[in-house]
Amino acid sequence: MIGDMTAPNLRDYMHKHGLDTPPPCKYCGEKASELDHVRPKTGPSRGKDPHRWANLQPACHRCNMRKGSRMPGAFRASLSRIAGLAGMPTAIKFYGEGARGEPLKRLRKILSSLTLWGGRLVEIKPGEPFSKPKTKEQLEHKAAKRELYRWRGKATFAGQQAAKALAAHAGYSPPTVERFIMGAGVTEDARIKLELAAKALHLDVRALRALKPNG
Repeated sequence: MIGDMTAPNLRDYMHKHGLDTPPPCKYCGEKASELDHVRPKTGPSRGKDPHRWANLQPACHRCNMRKGSRMPGAFRASLSRIAGLAGMPTAIKFYGEGARGEPLKRLRKILSSLTLWGGRLVEIKPGEPFSKPKTKEQLEHKAAKRELYRWRGKATFAGQQAAKALAAHAGYSPPTVERFIMGAGVTEDARIKLELAAKALHLDVRALRALKPNG
């Protein structure tokens, strides 16, 4: 609800219910820090009035973020699938439904340390921000882009002149030519045309890549 000035917040909820301290999260039972839309305010399940009190319930930031724009049933199904892949019992019961003891401990473990990404079970390391696992191709592309930024604007005079000649011959902008030289990604059509242009100009792309200062 950040940025949505029309939506009630947890302070409004506490005032409405006469509470002096934040209530427990309806999912995991820990202290709530915000309000969750039971029926999400965005997406295909969005209701006509998502900010009505009947559609709002206290939640901690972790549960609210993990639930996202899903209905509670879909949220439960996702957590159940994670539990199954982790070898845990798949029956997921929320705090607001009466969960206590071991079921609640299991739910908190799933919420804090395990998630699904691309259908695979991924561990969230404590104290470290979770990031999407990278494929080999993505890692190679990232490394190529890193080299591109080092190369760009720092190539030797010979490298700059060769890149300009290649850009003029193929009809592409210098940044596109630089990405091609460093292998940082261009369209297939651009790659073919630039390879032909490099061949016509007797330019070795690997040699061009090396025409940059050390460091």
